[in-house]
Amino acid sequence: LRNGLSPSQAASPSNDIAGAARIAPLFLQKWKSDDDLVAAARAQTSFTHGDPAVVEAAEFFARVTLAVQQGAAIPDALRAVVPHTAWNAIPGDWFEAALASSASAASDSSATKAHGLTCHVPDAFPAICHLLMRHPNNGVAALTANVAAGGDSAARGMIMGMIHGAKPDAAPLPEHWLTGLRAYSEIQQLIETI
Repeated sequence: LRNGLSPSQAASPSNDIAGAARIAPLFLQKWKSDDDLVAAARAQTSFTHGDPAVVEAAEFFARVTLAVQQGAAIPDALRAVVPHTAWNAIPGDWFEAALASSASAASDSSATKAHGLTCHVPDAFPAICHLLMRHPNNGVAALTANVAAGGDSAARGMIMGMIHGAKPDAAPLPEHWLTGLRAYSEIQQLIETI
């Protein structure tokens, strides 16, 4: 930006899913339409992460979150978003691999390891979808399985937490998970100002 690049040109070429994992606060804002929220998710992600698959992952998981917010079960929301639009950077086999592993006898740890434990979107996207399909009704189990799988679990957990938290009947997280955060009070204050 200091060198005169526009926000759309200033992003790194990073394909780290963390760029798509930062969109949850957008759901605390009021939007004229779901498309406006999706556009904001894409813009926020592309400001720092220029890889097209990361930007599309932000849209994908924003649309899944919207569907879950509106009452869809997580597996139904995932399946509904797959054909939603022409995904150019997210290959269909990423989701197909997640469906296959979630229906297999493989443990979450071994299935997630097979998808890849890095933060790179080709690994993280199917791992997230696997864990969401495997644990659609229990956010705590999904998040626990994610951490137990190892690797770069933080961004995967952020996306899964956003989706599970969007359920109209979402169960609260264990209190000690929240109150143990160093910035717990500050986060609470920020949420209350919105």
